[in-house]
Amino acid sequence: MKIKYKFIFTLLFFATFQYNLIADAEDQESIEINAKIEIEKVSRNIINALRYGKFGLADAEWKKIQSDVYKSFAEYDYLNVILLYSRMEWQAAKVS
Repeated sequence: MKIKYKFIFTLLFFATFQYNLIADAEDQESIEINAKIEIEKVSRNIINALRYGKFGLADAEWKKIQSDVYKSFAEYDYLNVILLYSRMEWQAAKVS
């Protein structure tokens, strides 16, 4: 009888552990999707602000995506170079 309870307890423990791993993976995926949506919105705002000469607005939008979540996207590097060129920081833009 004790063996059955130990087996059931062990089974429940591993099932719960597996469920937590799946839930964590889904949370990470939703964080990445939301970050991608946010960087797309911000990039449109930055490009439009630069197009119309609103450099202060572009810098304010740039500050929104300074978290580590956004730095893995190619758009982040692209926007960084665009902003450096708009500030006439040629050497830093070339390095970036």
